[in-house]
Amino acid sequence: MGRISSFLLAVVLAGCGGNSFDKVAVVDPGPVEPAPPVGELGDPVDPNGVTVPAVLAQNLDAAVFDPVAQTLTISLTSLDGSPVSAAYNRDTSLDVPGFQAYSIQENTTQRKFVALFRESASGNSQAGVVADGGQFVNTFGGGTFARFNSATATLPTTGLASYTGEYAGVLNTGDALPGPGAPFDPVQSHRVTGEVLLNADFNDMTVNGGIRNRQVVETGQVYDDVFLAVTGISADGAFAGVAKRDPVATMGNYGGVFAGPNASEVAGVIVVNPVVGATDLVEHGAFVIPACVGGDPSPCP
Repeated sequence: MGRISSFLLAVVLAGCGGNSFDKVAVVDPGPVEPAPPVGELGDPVDPNGVTVPAVLAQNLDAAVFDPVAQTLTISLTSLDGSPVSAAYNRDTSLDVPGFQAYSIQENTTQRKFVALFRESASGNSQAGVVADGGQFVNTFGGGTFARFNSATATLPTTGLASYTGEYAGVLNTGDALPGPGAPFDPVQSHRVTGEVLLNADFNDMTVNGGIRNRQVVETGQVYDDVFLAVTGISADGAFAGVAKRDPVATMGNYGGVFAGPNASEVAGVIVVNPVVGATDLVEHGAFVIPACVGGDPSPCP
């Protein structure tokens, strides 16, 4: 307990103008293909980091999260704090089920960022997201996931498995905060909650799933379900695919990694356009969920 876990992200942020989220870049991979390996990119002392795809990491370069000490340090491109790695403040008023909330705003003229992070009960995986609600027509944000204790992480060689639990997200829009006055006031992100179900096939090394009961915490607005299209699981337990609104319409991307002995849990993130036609509206979401075991409530079997 009290261990500080590092997210070591090997990401390349796309494009010179990649700091604004006017649209979510998505790529439909078509037929199921094996996910590319994420590798183990940690330092020699703690070789547990995983590569988060740039389309999911977006502006989030790195994060250090300790759920016991309740500390979070984030390196974001850009404008979240004076140090490159900014210490976010624990903000219990913004907690959502299963996730700890953190925020930062240096003063009333600067952006306010909200982050939601979670570590599994075993300590084998983490995931989190961060975003501001916008200022000067731009927003910044991203997501990350990590696996720890990789020496004990194994995948089943056969069989099906289900994983379920809470989902949390942050939007690149929200409520204006008191500041220098319109149109310069910063905006605090709204939060989204929901429920995730992932089904994995370790015979064919594929995974798919969905997120339902999605609702904006601050407004009560109900969002469409998100369907996580079938994609491959790599030999080291990583996966990356597209998120869909229906069988045809792609709304974003998702990815994650299985962790723990016999793939006992999974951590991942999404980035989607949650509302039809609102291409400027972006949601960053995260989940850290355990495998179903006998006696678990629905939606477990």
